[in-house]
Amino acid sequence: MPAKRTQAKEIKAPYRTKRKAAVKLPERVMLRWSEIENAAQPIVLERDGQPVAVVMRYADYQQMDASRAERREAAWRELDTALAQVHARTQSFSEQEIQADITAARQEAREQRHALYHRG
Repeated sequence: MPAKRTQAKEIKAPYRTKRKAAVKLPERVMLRWSEIENAAQPIVLERDGQPVAVVMRYADYQQMDASRAERREAAWRELDTALAQVHARTQSFSEQEIQADITAARQEAREQRHALYHRG
């Protein structure tokens, strides 16, 4: 049976923080849970001047994640719409016409690359 864990009220994080406040912060800042919960903006944790992590409220994270998922879904819908438009426009072409256009486009691309390569 696993040992029962007690919930810590406060923790101290030995990271430097980067906040958008005008006040210069000391080299080492110890964060408390209350500071994290009451932070108006995400807190960027740095090590040796390089950002390594962001601490933010979970509700803010969930909102950001939901927004990202919505944007991804909208992008997929736009792609499906564009693909349907392409299919609608190309239905009147035969397989041989499409293959001839592809071959011509490849040849044109090769000629352009060849001209760029042998220009100098």
